[in-house]
Amino acid sequence: FASALHGKEGESNALTTLLEQTDAAGGSSSAASFQQAAADALSSSVLHGRVPLDEVAFPLLGRIEERLVAEASGDAGKDRKDKALGPKCLASNLKLVCRLLSAFGLQQSGLFRRALVLPLLLRAACSEHSKVRAVAGDALVQILTLSGGIEDRIWQL
Repeated sequence: FASALHGKEGESNALTTLLEQTDAAGGSSSAASFQQAAADALSSSVLHGRVPLDEVAFPLLGRIEERLVAEASGDAGKDRKDKALGPKCLASNLKLVCRLLSAFGLQQSGLFRRALVLPLLLRAACSEHSKVRAVAGDALVQILTLSGGIEDRIWQL
């Protein structure tokens, strides 16, 4: 099963395909949607030990980073459809981060730890799109709850 998820060298693998489906057409919160089915499959694969969390987190965090950079540089897409779809896809990716946070929490090591996820979420919280800010805020609250808050030295800056 794990080899089927990873695919062959140089080919698209099932993990990438599932991740692409989670934000297809801007994502969907409907329980019967194929986007939610893809998110369920990703979470289930990690939960049952078929795939390490880092193998799902790496491409997910990379996509979020790319979309945040594109938004900041004003290069979110050439046509109107791409510009409208970009924030929806980013919000969908952030919802998947929230889902992974609630299912697995933060790690002490690896990619899905506070030192890497928190700065990314803070940048997303500064987005010009309200959908992205709302989901990033939810994820930030989850991180602060899981990690015990923010250190006092941060408030003194």
